[in-house]
Amino acid sequence: MLFSRDVGSEGFRSGLWGQVAVLAAAISYAGSSVFARRSFREVPLLFQAAIPLFIADALIWGAAYAFETPLVWPNIPLTWISLAFLGLLGSCVAYLLFFYLLATVGSTRTVLVTYMFPVIGLALGVLFLNEQLDSQLVFGALLVVAGIGVVNWKPKVQQREGHDKSLLGNRNVKTTQTMQK
Repeated sequence: MLFSRDVGSEGFRSGLWGQVAVLAAAISYAGSSVFARRSFREVPLLFQAAIPLFIADALIWGAAYAFETPLVWPNIPLTWISLAFLGLLGSCVAYLLFFYLLATVGSTRTVLVTYMFPVIGLALGVLFLNEQLDSQLVFGALLVVAGIGVVNWKPKVQQREGHDKSLLGNRNVKTTQTMQK
């Protein structure tokens, strides 16, 4: 779906490399969540959230001083309020919640939240910016929602007395036979 608009009779159009970068970023994001879950189990959540923010902050400030000459500070108070709001709520609180979810529900379910951002952005664009909605966008959004549903789907398991029919095998499941003992 990602590349379908840029494939024509003449082959790929110019947007291919940007889409490849988005795909690579998504794969990197998924891999980093699994890595963080496995590697930092004993590290406090506040520390897990603070380190990426401090590193990103240092890189952004370094790039600002290197590329924005002269560096101009905003004069409007609303700009500073917006910056504080986005920094505290949009980054700090969001990172704390991300690492909390990572520790409690696992990496797979944690990253599912981010899959909804494009669907929500699409809906907001159609509602408030009068963007055009076509069948490819609807199909892509349905694929995202269906994928989230498949990951979260837990089949109902029927148990017969003495037989464990769970997907977990014999781990942590009490059957009727063991409950009677």
